[in-house]
Amino acid sequence: MKIAIVIADISLRAGSERAVCNLANILAKNHSVQIISLCSREAAVCQFNLSPDVDIVHLGVELGGNIFQKMKSRMSLLKKLKKSIQEQNIDIVIGARRVTSFLFAFLPKTCKKIACEHFNYNQAPSASRLLRKLLYPKLDAVVLLTHHDAAHYTFIQEKKRFVIPNSLSFVCDTPSNCENKRIIALGRLMPQKGFDYLLQTAVKLKREIPDWHIDIFGNGEDEAMLKELARKLQVDDFVTFHPPTKEVIKELCNSGMYVMSSRFEGLPMVLIEAQECGLPIVSFDCPEGPSEVIHEGEDGFLVPLADTDALAEKMILLAKNEEMRKRFGKAAKVNCQQFSPQKVGEMWMDLINKLTVNKGK
Repeated sequence: MKIAIVIADISLRAGSERAVCNLANILAKNHSVQIISLCSREAAVCQFNLSPDVDIVHLGVELGGNIFQKMKSRMSLLKKLKKSIQEQNIDIVIGARRVTSFLFAFLPKTCKKIACEHFNYNQAPSASRLLRKLLYPKLDAVVLLTHHDAAHYTFIQEKKRFVIPNSLSFVCDTPSNCENKRIIALGRLMPQKGFDYLLQTAVKLKREIPDWHIDIFGNGEDEAMLKELARKLQVDDFVTFHPPTKEVIKELCNSGMYVMSSRFEGLPMVLIEAQECGLPIVSFDCPEGPSEVIHEGEDGFLVPLADTDALAEKMILLAKNEEMRKRFGKAAKVNCQQFSPQKVGEMWMDLINKLTVNKGK
């Protein structure tokens, strides 16, 4: 079976690109897999580990400019995409983002077409919501990351809706012992991630557990604002901002708990990675992902969205109870295996088999 995963630019270092590489590595164990990168050029380099069995095809299409240039570039893109799929005799195309998946409705019927949604339903712009309702029913399958998100897609036949999470990309052999008095958070410094909420909780944490510390790893448009807010709240000596790190496993394993204060998510991979590293988690119960990762009172705590008092309360509870942290951390390490490459691979194989059962391949 020949499978192509289509993404805008595989050379970017972000969550969607990482998820695509993980998926390509999984599928390449049983199929011929290539990544079609729409906007990158031949010299572009993938930023994540990729199996040598996975090929990358760079189409080099420019998508910027005014509305007329954008229309022209998308027509060119569709033409190049059709040509690439036909030349390679692709059996299945998988779209990594909705913008690319929309194009699939105009591809020939010689291949099966799958759209993957990496963000929760309500965060799409109004134009994308309309196109999704018009074009997704024409595809062969739509993959959603969570059951909560899948509930929004009633305009698609149930037999075409599949819930398949992203998979873990690493195995941690020496997880955290949960003894370090360090709270860690990772992510873009942007409104979605809610680090302003986390700084508000830090006021109470500094008072109640002064021997602990919060480390935030990331950069983004809110960096200056957040650092200024930390100074105003007088927690800049309790919270430290760090640039993004490639040593994610090391930093997680050197921490005592993970905290997520996001306003919304898709399926937050960082929570799954924190669990693999044996960390208990405290998170807002934001739409859509945390509640499908965290097992309440077993490996972490979920608190109402934007309730900074409740967030602080649970963080303080874990900080003051080492036995609970260690127990939660051990449970997290076990529970995150639902996102193992083997489990996720089985889900994808089931989907592929259902789509191709009548093709005689």
